[in-house]
Amino acid sequence: MATKSFTTEYQFTSKSVASLIKTIEMQEKSNHSICKPNNKKIAIVKDSNRIIEIIESYK
Repeated sequence: MATKSFTTEYQFTSKSVASLIKTIEMQEKSNHSICKPNNKKIAIVKDSNRIIEIIESYK
């Protein structure tokens, strides 16, 4: 259970409120999609050596 309210947890100043309002307004006006289309093909990999190679490539 929360013990502090939103306004007491986050102290707002006139400068921070202005930027917060601007950010909210820009977000509301945004028409772009957050998720970009994924053009990559998906392949099922069952070979354990290939799986290890894929995992190692991300390190």
